[in-house]
Amino acid sequence: MPATLAAAVSQVTQQALASGALIPFHVAGETALDAGLPWRIEWASSLALKDQAKIPKPGTKPGAFNPFLPYEPALYVSDLGEAHVLLLNKFPVLFNHVLIVTRDYADQERPLQRADFDALAIAMSGIDGLAFFNGGVTAGASVQHRHLQIAPFTAPLIEALLPEAAAGDATQPLARLPYRHAFVRFAYAWPGAAADAGARLFDAYRHCLDACGLQPGDNGRLPAYNLLATRDWFMLIPRSRETWRSGEHSVSLNAMSFAGSIFVRDPALIAPIRKAGLIALLSSVTFPR
Repeated sequence: MPATLAAAVSQVTQQALASGALIPFHVAGETALDAGLPWRIEWASSLALKDQAKIPKPGTKPGAFNPFLPYEPALYVSDLGEAHVLLLNKFPVLFNHVLIVTRDYADQERPLQRADFDALAIAMSGIDGLAFFNGGVTAGASVQHRHLQIAPFTAPLIEALLPEAAAGDATQPLARLPYRHAFVRFAYAWPGAAADAGARLFDAYRHCLDACGLQPGDNGRLPAYNLLATRDWFMLIPRSRETWRSGEHSVSLNAMSFAGSIFVRDPALIAPIRKAGLIALLSSVTFPR
């Protein structure tokens, strides 16, 4: 199945666009440098359309809105084991942007389980891109039902820093990032067996949580964090707030921001964000090291 997933995603994307199930969108932006580190500022029309859909923030109306129970059939791509499905993101920022969703309800803020990473590993084995997770509304999550994501996207910021990271599966900080995080550069190639890849991702997740001092509270939920992963590395960043603000300007930052791509709802935000700089934006919503 993994060998055909990318083709299946592309086919379902085209069908969903033709039927109107997938929201057409436009993305435009520019590349910038911050202290020699590359990043992108992107305007995605789908974000404003998502706002117009009036999706309530997680926790504001308990049980009022769950787009995955049931999910829209036209967005379905594949099963990922017994407990997860692969769906198109109805409001994508890139073509072939997909979600790994638990078939039954699971809370987005509770710790991820081995089964979540087994499903993610199946998807990552067949789809080359950036996997990410927004752990809670403070981390940019818009839906409380558990879902991880994969976008056919490179992480310009992390790829620029990757040569500075030691391989070996141990957690480490990336020296040029001033905010709290944990990073793992995998020592060996992506495993051929999805179960082995799932075990690798789950181990990295637990070690990164420990390195960042994140533990579930009395309610069983973790403090807010973002997770990013490719077949070569894994990263976790604790979050202090959702939104960067400067005067009248504000933008919600999610996991893709820490990959080095800031997506905005209004093209007028591009200039003030470029002026602020990537590292200042990310530092404003995280904790100091």
